Amino acid sequence: MTRSSIEKSVSKRSDRSTTSSSGTPDQDQAEDGSTPSSSEDRAHATPAAVLPGQGARWWAARLLSGCWAHRRLSIGILAWSVVTIALVTVGPLLTRRGVNEAVDGHTTGLAWLVAGLVLIAAIDFVGNYYRRNLAGRLSLWVQHELRAQAFGSIQRLDGHAQDSMRVGQVVSRTNSDLEQVRSMLQMIPVPVSVVTYFVSGTAVMVYLSPALTVVSLTAMALLGLTAWRARKRVFATSAQAAQDVGELTERIGQTIDGVRVVKGFSQQNREIRWLERAAGGVFGRRMQTARAQAAPGATMLALPVLGQFAVLGYGGWLVHDGGLDIGTFVAFVTFLTMLTGPTRVFASFLVIAQRTRASAERIFELIDSRPEIHDGTRSMPETLSYLKLENVSFGYTADRPVLNGLDLHVSAGETVAIIGPSGSGKSTISLLLPRFYDPTTGTIRVGTEDGEIALNDFRIQDLRQHVGTVFEDPFLFASSVSQNIGYGHRDATGDEIRAAAAAAGADEFIRQLPEGYDTVLAERATDLSGGQRQRLALARALLRRPQILVIDDSTSAVDASTESGILKALDNQRSAEHITVLIARRRSTLSIADRIVVMDEGRVVDAGTAAELADRCQLYRELTDGEDVDHQTRRGDDELWPPIEPDQATQAASETRGRDVVSSAARRTALDSSIRTVRSVLRPVAGLLVVAFVLIAFDSLANVASPILLQRGIDSGVLKGDFGYVGLVCALAAGIVVINWAVFIAQSVTTARASELVQYITRTRCFGHMHSLDLRHFEGSESGSLMTRMTVDIDSLSRFMQTGLVNGIMSLVTMAGIAVAMFVFHPLLAAVALASLPLIIIATVVFRHLSSRAYLQARTEIRDVNRNLQENIDGLRTVQANGRQKAAISSFNRLSDKHRTTRTKAQQYIAVYFPFVSFLAETSYALVLGVGATLVARGELSPGVLIAFLLFLSQFYNPIQQLSNIADSFMQAANGVRHIRELLALPAAETQEAAAFDSPPMPRRLRDELEVEGLGFSYGDESGGALSDISLSLAPGQSLAVVGRTGAGKTTLAKLLCRYYPLESGRISFDGIPAEKFALHDYRLGIGEVAQEGYLFEGDIAENIRYGKPEAEDREVADAAVRVGAHSVVAGLESGYRHQVEAGGRNLSAGQRQLIALARTELTDPGIFVLDEATSSMDAQAESAVLDHVLAGDRDRCSIIIAHHLTTASRCDRVAVLDKGRIVEIGRHEDLIRQDGPYARLWNDSQGTDERSSTTTQPTSEGLEGAVK
Repeated sequence: MTRSSIEKSVSKRSDRSTTSSSGTPDQDQAEDGSTPSSSEDRAHATPAAVLPGQGARWWAARLLSGCWAHRRLSIGILAWSVVTIALVTVGPLLTRRGVNEAVDGHTTGLAWLVAGLVLIAAIDFVGNYYRRNLAGRLSLWVQHELRAQAFGSIQRLDGHAQDSMRVGQVVSRTNSDLEQVRSMLQMIPVPVSVVTYFVSGTAVMVYLSPALTVVSLTAMALLGLTAWRARKRVFATSAQAAQDVGELTERIGQTIDGVRVVKGFSQQNREIRWLERAAGGVFGRRMQTARAQAAPGATMLALPVLGQFAVLGYGGWLVHDGGLDIGTFVAFVTFLTMLTGPTRVFASFLVIAQRTRASAERIFELIDSRPEIHDGTRSMPETLSYLKLENVSFGYTADRPVLNGLDLHVSAGETVAIIGPSGSGKSTISLLLPRFYDPTTGTIRVGTEDGEIALNDFRIQDLRQHVGTVFEDPFLFASSVSQNIGYGHRDATGDEIRAAAAAAGADEFIRQLPEGYDTVLAERATDLSGGQRQRLALARALLRRPQILVIDDSTSAVDASTESGILKALDNQRSAEHITVLIARRRSTLSIADRIVVMDEGRVVDAGTAAELADRCQLYRELTDGEDVDHQTRRGDDELWPPIEPDQATQAASETRGRDVVSSAARRTALDSSIRTVRSVLRPVAGLLVVAFVLIAFDSLANVASPILLQRGIDSGVLKGDFGYVGLVCALAAGIVVINWAVFIAQSVTTARASELVQYITRTRCFGHMHSLDLRHFEGSESGSLMTRMTVDIDSLSRFMQTGLVNGIMSLVTMAGIAVAMFVFHPLLAAVALASLPLIIIATVVFRHLSSRAYLQARTEIRDVNRNLQENIDGLRTVQANGRQKAAISSFNRLSDKHRTTRTKAQQYIAVYFPFVSFLAETSYALVLGVGATLVARGELSPGVLIAFLLFLSQFYNPIQQLSNIADSFMQAANGVRHIRELLALPAAETQEAAAFDSPPMPRRLRDELEVEGLGFSYGDESGGALSDISLSLAPGQSLAVVGRTGAGKTTLAKLLCRYYPLESGRISFDGIPAEKFALHDYRLGIGEVAQEGYLFEGDIAENIRYGKPEAEDREVADAAVRVGAHSVVAGLESGYRHQVEAGGRNLSAGQRQLIALARTELTDPGIFVLDEATSSMDAQAESAVLDHVLAGDRDRCSIIIAHHLTTASRCDRVAVLDKGRIVEIGRHEDLIRQDGPYARLWNDSQGTDERSSTTTQPTSEGLEGAVK
């Protein structure tokens, strides 16, 4: 069932957390640098970063436990932080002595003091390097282990948890949330350093002056209290923002997966509007967070400045009174300045920690998910005598049983076919046997030499090695054809793989692929036809030769000739030891069954041979002959249309957005399809950025003013005993602080608004441009790249703009302002102070060059990680059914560890660069002290100017620490912007305008004819092209069936008719007007295409049916469902038309999905139906009802039906036979049969006759005997 939020999916199952496998990784080896073997060893162990069962609310303890698991790294961080920071606190004491001696006119020991400060700087450089390097490595290790453990938890989920899992939320948690956690863990040295600063600095200050210590610590205490009080509100808004982003990601993933539906119904604008509104909601939520942080942030910045001037007032009085010397006074001001920078960073750390709390809790909810199914203890025996289902009942929800007292017995060596209407529970059996679910009541047992044993008693891994399942929706991985076939049997030889492929009728088309069996398939094998995918999945199951083989309608998308060969191979490979269960919808499939079981409403209603059932079972005749018998469930409108519950999440989002709404200019830019550059995205926020820069400039000037006022207060007040002047300076400083407090709030909100608007525009514009690309960009590997750009890249930009942009600009502007002030005060000292800038510039260039390459490589690797993650989630049942969880975990961990290694390299560059800059800064401080003290001793410089310069230097280089904290975020954002730019630069192949001024109206019904002339198309890798010289015509009201071997080009023809691909050659015209003349929006609404997959979106049944016509009333929806025969299916579902559908429709059977998809197209009343195997998963009765309506329901409507069921083709006016991209025959069914050509051979194969064409290649099972069980 659909979950409107992740709490309804993963979090509701947080009490079902998977019990992690035991084992502790070799921490010493891992911390010294992971190797492929060490990474693989970690794949099956529970990382210490995760302590199952503690609960998400203990997020901080769990993260710290994960850090402590890497003891060398953790102890190293603690040791270097404490030792070096404690040593750094000695610096102000040396400064105190130098200032006192300079005031007294002595310079004899000054050189030693300068040398001591340089030595401390050198030691601090080493300590700073190790702190950053170790913290970076630690954060990346924990991030990697959390990601690996989340993936491992997903791999162990049972059927119920898989049903409720939402891919978008999982991707969001393993990307955005994990990156937030890593960012916080990377700042672990911050609290350690601040505590060390505080403790050692306080001890020294108490030694110097207890009274001034109280004044200094009061400001620090108030600062900490402010940060603590702000944390709850920041957490609340951050948590909801993270949830909203997860919802966005989920919807983006659905529109990529269902892009053929979106384009087919011209609903791009609707999806863009949805995302625009959702992105606006995220904007409002994050603005709430910005407002929650603004006032506390301003207060935390103001308190240290107020503390400095409190020290000036009180400390100046002590100096004048003789209770304090000027050097001690300077030392106090220096200590306070030293604490100011780290304390500000610590305040930021507390805010980030609250954001991280929301992310960590979401991650731990995923990690703590537990399966409901418990593992057995027994091994599966090598031989079975029978399979028995006894009184089995089961429902995907507690109140809606799918199976109801089912009894079934299958003996070894027997092949049993199960047939029944859509929703009767056939496919559910295929999920119970490998224990994706357990029966609610009843038992499933097997006969063994030790007697009858329940499946629950066997180890799940062992059971699935002996139960082979071919699902109705086959899943293939983005690997070679050979690897896909051998997926469940990794030791299979090449000969065995080829034999299995031949038995499944796949060998011929595989050999025609560019690299044969070594051809690497696209994601989800979208470069293969539906029939080709089914044959590879069948070959995978045949290769294993399991004791129990369950085939769930695995020939629905193959042509009749291929099916005939497959059935023959299945019949030949039977043995006395094997049990075969066929879930069937075609009469031809029943021909190899020893016994046929008829199901209805979750029960067996009859069983016997085909002849027996045809004689006595009315339902069997309906299912196989297509008799029109009313099976409609009688339910009233109140049951079929229950009231809609209000979406509380949507209401909350609209209520909380408040005044933080997106400006009309930003909305216009976001929805403007002509915007193709990142620079254009910034135009609507240019005014906000100017205001923000002005406010930042004022804030920077206020920072510069503090040392100047201190200098004036010391020189003209303290040293002259004029405490009236000191009071005036303090009052002026207080006024500046108050004004700057308000300025900082305005600046924070303004900058946040600008940055969030940029993110809103970028997300919406990228999404809109993505939907302007043609279908080829969504097929193959491109779909994974699109998802990465829409998630990882935009999230990287978002994180930087949330936390890094403001700090970066403030730091740079402050440094520039201080540099100017220093030159105004004293050019010589300024030159000494800034002498290291050339070295810093050179180091910066080198750093950018080295780190940018590492970050670019890391971005490519995280794309591969996400591809692997999404592929293994989509194909999770295939992974589990083949017992490949450990291999999947190991492969994923290798990719994740490779990404970690690359990021570690980038972290090392940061760990060298910023400590080196800090070393130069501290060296400059020592040189300024030496030169300045000498000038003071000579009487050429006042003590106040020297103190001001020392404070200037502290403020000039303090921003470097903030810049170092955002460097990683900046590099990721820079790479994200590069890939966003690449996406926007892709040529738009489609426009979403409803109609062009010069476009003719699309005819509602054909008046003349549909004509295709010389149509040709190639995917770029075929020597002869996918289609070549296709010519055909269709008169009003006519129907045309297109048939042919799998891979002949039938689906490509359907896509060209719908203009999913641009025409390469030839012409398509309607009533003499070329297709390209019609507006694309109107054109596609005039052609109703229904694909075989029948993709459904998350929502209820009614929402899916009215997808192409959102304004349709409930009555219209129901009428459309009735016309195509979907109403009876809907009536049998819980809540009727309000029944919740999961993404992709995975909680419905394939037949149910196809019927709902047909109703969706019927509602739009197209003039031409294009059905691409749209009835392949229906039983004969349902298919017959659909064809009755499509072919005769509207005499003016044309129909093009791509058919593998030749009984469907026989009902059409004409039949076109495709072979290798060309039409080899076209005519009436009867005429083609008489011609005894390719169509006749296909027809004979479909009817099960023994008369085969001598040229037809038949699959063989020879060679399968060698396959290992």
